Parts: sequence; C-alpha cells; structure tokens
Amino acid sequence: MNDKLQARIEALRLEFDKGKTRLNELQAEENQLQETMLRISGAITVLQELLVDDDGEPQNTPVNLVQRKQA
Repeated sequence: MNDKLQARIEALRLEFDKGKTRLNELQAEENQLQETMLRISGAITVLQELLVDDDGEPQNTPVNLVQRKQA
C-alpha cells in the first residue's frame, strides 16, 4: 500500500512541476504580448498625432489601448 501511495505522490509532484513550468511560460508570453501591444499602442498614438486637420487638432483622439498590469 505504501509503495502505491509513494508512486502516486511522485506522479502528482511531477504533474504539479509540469503545471508550474507551463504557468511560468504562459506568464512570460503574456508579458511579452503586453509589451508588444504597448509598443503598437504608442505607434498608433504617434501616427494619430501626425494626422492633424486644418485646425491643428488631431483627427482622432489617441486612445490608451493597452493598460499595463500592475505588479
């Protein structure tokens, strides 16, 4: 009985470690995606500011498309 329990504990620990590793990978991917979207948002804002109408006002109000996650 103890051998079966020990084997199950080991299998669960391995599964837990795999899950923790995958979660870390996904969090890193999320951070990279947020950085990319932030750069894109900045580029949109700059381009919108370059598009001014005759009154010198921007044609489109820049919008904060990405809000950084507070850590």
